[in-house]
Amino acid sequence: MLTAFGDESGVHDGSPVAIWGGYIAPAKTWAAFRRDWNSRLSQDGLDHFHMSVFKADRPPFHRLSRAGHNLLERDMSELIASYSLGGVIAGLHRPGWDGSASAFVKEEFGDSVRFGFHISIREFVKFRSANFPDETVELIYGSGSLEKKVADLSDSFVAAQDAYAERLVGISFRSMKREPGIQAADMLIWEFYSQFKRALGGTGRFDVISGTTLDRLCRGGVSIRMYGSDAANYLNLTCVSY
Repeated sequence: MLTAFGDESGVHDGSPVAIWGGYIAPAKTWAAFRRDWNSRLSQDGLDHFHMSVFKADRPPFHRLSRAGHNLLERDMSELIASYSLGGVIAGLHRPGWDGSASAFVKEEFGDSVRFGFHISIREFVKFRSANFPDETVELIYGSGSLEKKVADLSDSFVAAQDAYAERLVGISFRSMKREPGIQAADMLIWEFYSQFKRALGGTGRFDVISGTTLDRLCRGGVSIRMYGSDAANYLNLTCVSY
């Protein structure tokens, strides 16, 4: 039995890119990971990790020294690397999708956010099929405003059991604060979202540089799929496997 923990970023109005994805591993791996994750956080008196709040130096992370701040980010990303967690990223260049998606796709999904959630499920299932063909998989996403918007897609996916949902046993939502797997997914999604925005905003490159947080988060291999008008052409994903 595999469990995939997922999250999203960039689904708010005005964001040029939206990212879904996270990590997938056997249930027994997650049990050990959960203990190690919580143990490291407890050293700083923390009970959860939220990357955007951490990067903004907001409570409860504001009381860490600069050195402590840097050490925590390194330790959490090193912990993910040490477990060699397999990652999945599904992204949308939203203006590109809005301009290029067919009328049928738009009628089927309604908007880019629902479509992006759909493709993230497909990418998790494809990862399972390629790497753990005999295993079933459960997907658990971070709860929030997205949950109500896509709940019907979750139900229809599991019920279909077609090629896009083979051996998928369930899709559910859980509070990020209570689940280290979703917190790890949040780290991965935040880094990819930031890099995608930078690349699409004019730099034209997306390099995963050795020794950085993103490099450590990708250590177990990350499968990536980007949708939208020529969006992938902006990206130079030197350390990410397809």
